[in-house]
Amino acid sequence: MGLDGRIEIAVSAQRAWTALTDPAQVAACLPGAPRVERVDATHYRAPVRLEAGFLRASTTLEVALTEAAPPDAAAFELAATLLGGTFRTGLRLAFAAAAADRTAVSWSAEVALGGSLASFRGPVEAAARAQAEAILSCLKARLEAET
Repeated sequence: MGLDGRIEIAVSAQRAWTALTDPAQVAACLPGAPRVERVDATHYRAPVRLEAGFLRASTTLEVALTEAAPPDAAAFELAATLLGGTFRTGLRLAFAAAAADRTAVSWSAEVALGGSLASFRGPVEAAARAQAEAILSCLKARLEAET
């Protein structure tokens, strides 16, 4: 399933890129503000609680930074095992100046579900979109409050 969206943030592209690629800043906007374990320079692990409609599960999210092109783009691979299935997504972020000290952040994600989780595509897709938008809105609010 493919997801995408766009948000404008009233900070420079470099500041937006730095915040959205910093696991600690992103984790602060995840439900429950989980701790992030740094595995190495490009790999992270975080315990998260996922909710998709009536489905609720705790899991460990494995995150890999696969592209870092500051301040223009970043890409990640995310993976988790839960409810007898697998969740994998490739996430791409693109940063572009929208106006003076405003940055347009475009995001796209290709989500793959496996095992028993594949039969819950509809609720998972809706929850994934809502969660992505909530995380970006939270990061936007935090960044704009700093300025």
